[in-house]
Amino acid sequence: MPEDRLNEGLFLDKPIRDNVVTAMIASLRDRFGQIDRKRVQALAERTVEDLQIATPDVDKPVQSLSGGNQQRVLIGRWLAIDPRVLILHGPTVGVDVGSKDIIYRIMQRLSQAGIGIIRSVSSASAGALS
Repeated sequence: MPEDRLNEGLFLDKPIRDNVVTAMIASLRDRFGQIDRKRVQALAERTVEDLQIATPDVDKPVQSLSGGNQQRVLIGRWLAIDPRVLILHGPTVGVDVGSKDIIYRIMQRLSQAGIGIIRSVSSASAGALS
């Protein structure tokens, strides 16, 4: 997952739903090759619930969310592919304290579920730590 969610991670003008399923769109096709809209909707709604993304509707564009909620959408995209290892580059850069707490709790929950978490410190954070 890239550090710069705005320029490298998200399609800001697209709905939350589309951003969540982007990495696994091929596996959401039915036997006729059509995208299974019910599965897409269910996955997006489950991601919003599981990652505590504050939104009334998965059809809202990602740009309408706060930075912390945008970051969780991006985390949700990569969790949707059911990874064994998740590499997070600066997962809390540019998010408020409350969102940082939620993101760290998500990382802890994933780790306890057996998913490997590799967290790299962003260059901006590394400078602040020196």
